Amino acid sequence: MPRYYIDTYDRLAFIDDEGHNLPNEAAARALVQRSLVAMAAEQAATRSSTHLRAEVRDEAGKRVVAASVTVSVEWTGGGGVQSLR
Repeated sequence: MPRYYIDTYDRLAFIDDEGHNLPNEAAARALVQRSLVAMAAEQAATRSSTHLRAEVRDEAGKRVVAASVTVSVEWTGGGGVQSLR
């Protein structure tokens, strides 16, 4: 089974040096989508905005998938913008 490496970028880069055994690129794409959504959900509790990016590399080091998600919340009621930070 091929091994895929998912590098994630938030405010810092996290380079995956262990990888995941997955059947194909479609499975890698699905995993990276779920991972980014979960990361964004975690950060939503403490940040008013976040931008996350991930890149998937195959065993040869070739980038096969790139994905990103941005979440930005602006509170407009009750006297102005409030930050969650």
